[in-house]
Amino acid sequence: MNNMNHSIHEFAVQLIQNCPVCQKVKPIGIVEVIDEKPMNYLLRASCKFCNSGMMLKVQVMPNGLFGSVLVTDLAANEIERFRKEKAVSVDHVINAHSLSDKAWKEFINS
Repeated sequence: MNNMNHSIHEFAVQLIQNCPVCQKVKPIGIVEVIDEKPMNYLLRASCKFCNSGMMLKVQVMPNGLFGSVLVTDLAANEIERFRKEKAVSVDHVINAHSLSDKAWKEFINS
């Protein structure tokens, strides 16, 4: 493991003291880099005990790390694909609701 990968793995270890699913201490196993910018990382890590997936957004600040963690069942390549997609608009949500409402009414009336 080179120094950069080692420090990225350490970021994840520092941010996640306990697995949010199984609650085991120091759970970080594999860490994959999804996106890397100066002082900003988007990572996908897995628990070495229960194999739960976690998406981490890490920012390196002058006085420490700032990050957020989200439990996910997505693989790193799926996170990357969704990250590049356009945002869902209000029109998309309204159209999806209208279609499902119409399908539900047709189902009830049949």
